[in-house]
Amino acid sequence: GDVYKRQVLEFVCTIISLKLIAMLKPTAKVVEFQDNMAVVWCCQLLSSADPRFHEGLILRDVVERDGELETQMQYIKSDDNDVADPASRNKLKEMRSIIIQIKNFIRRFFRFI
Repeated sequence: GDVYKRQVLEFVCTIISLKLIAMLKPTAKVVEFQDNMAVVWCCQLLSSADPRFHEGLILRDVVERDGELETQMQYIKSDDNDVADPASRNKLKEMRSIIIQIKNFIRRFFRFI
């Protein structure tokens, strides 16, 4: 049902994120933190019983090769996933607050470079 759909959606989101990174910073080394264990296992083992995950693995491979990315996916508890979890749980006010904090950090950081 819904949990199964969320797993597929979260997997697709990792591919989109990698594509954005590949466009902005080709040859990057990327460590991904994912709170969906099915997605983590699929990406670590490069295998899944779900045919949609197989298609995702193929797309992921294309993105990684085209962007010359080195990737590693690690599991993170949902409680510790304070950046992505609010977005996936439809907690938009909390997500907006996090985005503003990140935006302010980036502004301060680039002022000193």
